[in-house]
Amino acid sequence: RVSFCTRTDLLWAKAGCEIGWQQMKLGIKTPTIPKVETNGSSSLKLVQDGDAVKIEGANFTAAFSRAAGTLTSLNFNGHEMLLQKPGELAGPILQLFRAPTDNDKGFGKWLARDWREAGLTNLIRRVDSFEVQQPNPNEVQITTIATNSAARGGYKLKTIWTVCGDGSVDMQNLFEPFGQLPLLPRIGIVLRVAKDFENVRWLGRGPWENYSDRKDATDMGVWKSTVAQQHVPYLRPQENGNKEDVRWLELTDANGNGLKISAQENPFSFSALHFTANDLEGTRHSYELKPRPEIILSLDAKNCGLGNSSAGPGILEKFSVPPQIYRQHLRFSPVAARF
Repeated sequence: RVSFCTRTDLLWAKAGCEIGWQQMKLGIKTPTIPKVETNGSSSLKLVQDGDAVKIEGANFTAAFSRAAGTLTSLNFNGHEMLLQKPGELAGPILQLFRAPTDNDKGFGKWLARDWREAGLTNLIRRVDSFEVQQPNPNEVQITTIATNSAARGGYKLKTIWTVCGDGSVDMQNLFEPFGQLPLLPRIGIVLRVAKDFENVRWLGRGPWENYSDRKDATDMGVWKSTVAQQHVPYLRPQENGNKEDVRWLELTDANGNGLKISAQENPFSFSALHFTANDLEGTRHSYELKPRPEIILSLDAKNCGLGNSSAGPGILEKFSVPPQIYRQHLRFSPVAARF
C-alpha cells in the first residue's frame, strides 16, 4: 500500500492528511487451502426421522428438511445460528434479485424493468431431490437439487453439503440456468441468521460498501462493524451494503460466539442487513423501513456492478451477471469466544 500525505500544515489540511493511495498485489505465491481431513475428527451421529435429517457431533448439530431441501438448523456450542420463522426458510436458498438502485432504473429502467418482467422478484422453488450418505463415521454428505422458476426461465441449484466431525459444514453450489433470462442482478444464496450475531468482521474490501465496478476506492483488509451499521440510508431504499473480494466473514454475539464463512475457492461478495431485497424494493422512503430482528445474509458468487445509467452509460459487460453456469464453495464453521 503506497500512500501520499501532506508533509506540513496547509490551509485546507493538517500535516499527515492522506491525499492519495494505492494498493498493489505482490507477486507472492499463496498456499492452497487444505482439504478437510475427517479421519482425526469426532464421529457423527446421523438421525433420520421422516422429513427431518439431523447430524450430531461434538458440540454442534446440523439439521435439514427433506421437504425444504436445505439446512434448517445449525447449532454451535449451544448457540443456534439460524432463525426459523413460519412461512420463511432459514437456510440457504437461491437469490437472484436485488432491490433496484437508481442506476438500475436509469434510462428507461432497462435493468429494473427486465428483472421485474422476468419474474426474478418471486421465484417459485421446487425441491427435486434430497439424498443422504455417510461415507465414513466422521462425514455426512447431503445432496439437494432445487428448481427455481421465474416467468420465462430460472435456475437449478445443486448443493452438496459435507458435514464433518470437526464441526465444519461445506456447501458446494452449482447454479445452472434454463429458459430465457435477462442479465441478472446477482447470483448467490440468502439465509437468515439469528438476531444475536450482530457483530460482523471480514477479510475483503472495506470498510464501506463496494461493488465490482466501485471497489477501487476501498482497501483489502480485515474490517469490523455491526450489521445495523451496514445499511446505507439512501433517500429511496435500494440495494446497499455489499462487500467484494471477501475471503471470510464472521458474525458473532456480544461474547464472541458465532459463525464463520470462508471461501474455499473463489472469493465471494456479501451483505448482512436487517432487510430483505423485497423489503428495500417495496418501500418508497428510508424512514418507512422497519428493520427485521434477524440478519439477512446474502452470499453471492457474483453481484452486478452499478454502472452509471441514471446519468450516463450502463454497466460494462465485464461487471454484468449473464445467465450462465456459476459455482460457489463456502465453509461454515464455529467461532468461539476469545478470552
